[in-house]
Amino acid sequence: MSHLIQITPTGEIETLDYDGTAPSLPQLLQALSANDITVEILDAPAHNRGEHITVWADDEGLTNDGRLNFLASAYAGNALIGTVVISGFNAETGDTVGLTADQAAEVRHQITQTADLVGERLEVLARLAQL
Repeated sequence: MSHLIQITPTGEIETLDYDGTAPSLPQLLQALSANDITVEILDAPAHNRGEHITVWADDEGLTNDGRLNFLASAYAGNALIGTVVISGFNAETGDTVGLTADQAAEVRHQITQTADLVGERLEVLARLAQL
C-alpha cells in the first residue's frame, strides 16, 4: 500500500492510503476536500523537495478555505492556502504515485522539522522586536 500526506490549515498531518491501481485524480481531489470543501481545480505549486515529490493544492483555495497553511508553506517553501496533499512522482513516466511507507515517514519528519525551524526563527524575531 502506498500513501499520500494531507496537511490541513489547522496543522493536522494525516497519512492517507493511496491505491496505485486506481486513477490518481479522484484520490487527490478527495484528499484535498477536507472539511466539506469541494475542490474542483488542482495546482502543483513550485517547491524545492526534489523530483520524486509533488505538492498539491486547491487552485481556488482562497475562495474555498482562505487560510494560510503554515506547515505546508514551510515545507514547500511557497505560500499555500487551504488543505495541501503530498504525493510521489515518477520522473521517468510523469505519473503521480503514492509514497512508500518510508517516504511518507520521511515527509512527515521533514514537515515537522521545517515547521520547528520556522517557529524558532519567528521566536527570535519576536524577541528582537521587544528590544
